[in-house]
Amino acid sequence: MHPALLNRPFTDVIRAHVDPVLAVRFSKYVASFNSDLKKGVNISDLQEYLLLILDMYRSGLIEEDEFHLALSELVDSRTVDQIINHEELGEETLDRLLMHARDRCAPFFRLNDRMRMHLGSPTNRGIWFDVDMENLTLGQANLFAYVLNHTDEAQDLILRVQTPDFRPNECVYRLRSEPQMQSQKGEPDFRKISSSMAKSRIVWQTLIPSSMGDATVTVRLEDSSGNLISGKVLTSQVRSDLFTRLRMTTGAVFMFGAALAVISPILPFAARLFGL
Repeated sequence: MHPALLNRPFTDVIRAHVDPVLAVRFSKYVASFNSDLKKGVNISDLQEYLLLILDMYRSGLIEEDEFHLALSELVDSRTVDQIINHEELGEETLDRLLMHARDRCAPFFRLNDRMRMHLGSPTNRGIWFDVDMENLTLGQANLFAYVLNHTDEAQDLILRVQTPDFRPNECVYRLRSEPQMQSQKGEPDFRKISSSMAKSRIVWQTLIPSSMGDATVTVRLEDSSGNLISGKVLTSQVRSDLFTRLRMTTGAVFMFGAALAVISPILPFAARLFGL
């Protein structure tokens, strides 16, 4: 279970793929630093920002000193050390959570990488729109759509996900995209990326295959009048995984057994009726 529109994307993605007990423990641990937060910062902001900055650090986008500098904008350096060096819920556990989420939800992280490359382009104009999902679908598909507004005013947008090969066949999202301000010259990468993530409108749609084989998904971004701004067509190869095949086989066996249990009492009567 996960929200369709991600307000805190890293928190939402990782929470959907983590053990619930560990998620509660980690949230309580981060909440213990509530009194150490700087003015205007809440616990949810700290948790999301910590995961984002750690992902940037592990991806090689920032150095260790920038990692600590970024976190020190929300809490003091003593608290940063306490969070990172905790023996159970510290940096190693956070790394494992990120690696697990990358394995289970790769389209989200691929889009993050592409957004970072886009931010490095000198021609950031208009509305940036990108979509990604698994090329091979086993059980279910995770479709992510990113919208980033580089215009000078807020935009009312419509995102349509249409497919004949997955359920649901069509989903419509109405998005209010606030403008992303141009970054200042010399602004650190972590500040520029975190600001863009906060302004991005991110949709996460889980798709259930209707059949095996090649499948297509069409994603349209429209303005409030229905005019097409941009569109993407994605393809995926749908295969049944071991768990799905086992579930279907077990279901067939139970259905056959149930049918046999219903028919068996009338078999002797039928045999006498036909003289067998």
